[in-house]
Amino acid sequence: MTVDGITFLGDFTDTAGQEEYKAFWEEWIKYGSGFLLGYSINSRTSYEEAIHTFHNEIVQRKDLPWVPIVLVGNKCDLEKREVSREEAELWAKERGYPFFETSAMTGYNVHLVIYTLVRL
Repeated sequence: MTVDGITFLGDFTDTAGQEEYKAFWEEWIKYGSGFLLGYSINSRTSYEEAIHTFHNEIVQRKDLPWVPIVLVGNKCDLEKREVSREEAELWAKERGYPFFETSAMTGYNVHLVIYTLVRL
């Protein structure tokens, strides 16, 4: 991928919160240079897991003053939601993270999220 004239190699791993991937988290976090914290806007559980479980794990394991993280609410094409845009936006803003809502179905904001993470 080329962003702003610079070529980057990226590896994206979607664990979807599945426990069987937990054994790999330490390795992924150790070598990861940026992270997308994703959740489904129609699932309060996925949001809580992203901002608490995954976020805390990343911050503790990286042990750096700042880690490149983008908060991503997916499925914004759905009408029913359990997490408001305002709530997620506030959480991200308080920590200095960019926030986007995306739709994997329509492709809305997907490239923008990736470009933003690479630029961090």
